[in-house]
Amino acid sequence: MEYALDKALQEMSLEEDTPIVLQNLPEFSSCVRNKCSIIGKLLCPENQKMSNLIHEMPRLWRVYNRARGIALSNDQFQFIFDSETELQTVLNAGAWTFNDWSLTLERWVEKPPDDYLKVLPIWIWLRNIPVNHNTADTIKAIVAHIGQVTDVAFDPLKPRSKGYVRVRVLFDVRRPLKNSRLLQIPSGEQVTIGVEYERIRRRCYQCQRLTHDKERCPLNPSNRQCIATVGGKVLPPFQVV
Repeated sequence: MEYALDKALQEMSLEEDTPIVLQNLPEFSSCVRNKCSIIGKLLCPENQKMSNLIHEMPRLWRVYNRARGIALSNDQFQFIFDSETELQTVLNAGAWTFNDWSLTLERWVEKPPDDYLKVLPIWIWLRNIPVNHNTADTIKAIVAHIGQVTDVAFDPLKPRSKGYVRVRVLFDVRRPLKNSRLLQIPSGEQVTIGVEYERIRRRCYQCQRLTHDKERCPLNPSNRQCIATVGGKVLPPFQVV
């Protein structure tokens, strides 16, 4: 019996895993439809339910029945818009959140760059800039250490009724959100610059990142008891992304 089974297995020919060839034909491409769409990513999917987002975001964007959501994976999604104007309105509004946690949004491109869906456009407030250095170049120099500067709402010839300066940056979501930065002016004196982030609600209060909550943070002392060992190598229970 065993001999017969062994012989049958040897005579079986394994099917080769050849690729399925998709022809370059219009019926196989969705690029035309995708041109008026946004691709997004949940930054904390453990606290953001995809099915709810697909139904709720058009209402929050005020484009109900004019934008259709598609879940692409457990953390990525697409929204196809009827109107180019409404798509641009959503993107130009700045940072968006769902269930109080942030998400990244970018216009669909056929070949995404390496940093696609890894940056978040945020308007930030800078406070306590020294009076003798209150210039656009000073502001840009400070904010360059936070993210890529795209807009500076500062005009020295106009009155300013708020105690802060607004600056828009492209922020790498893998970095922590710092609430202050230390600035050393030419005299050698150090000044603490306050930093606030518009439309950012929840974050990890252990490491200040947007990609998980405190309960899942690898820097949380209570999580260190869960460290696993594989092959003599110590692995953290969660990865900071």
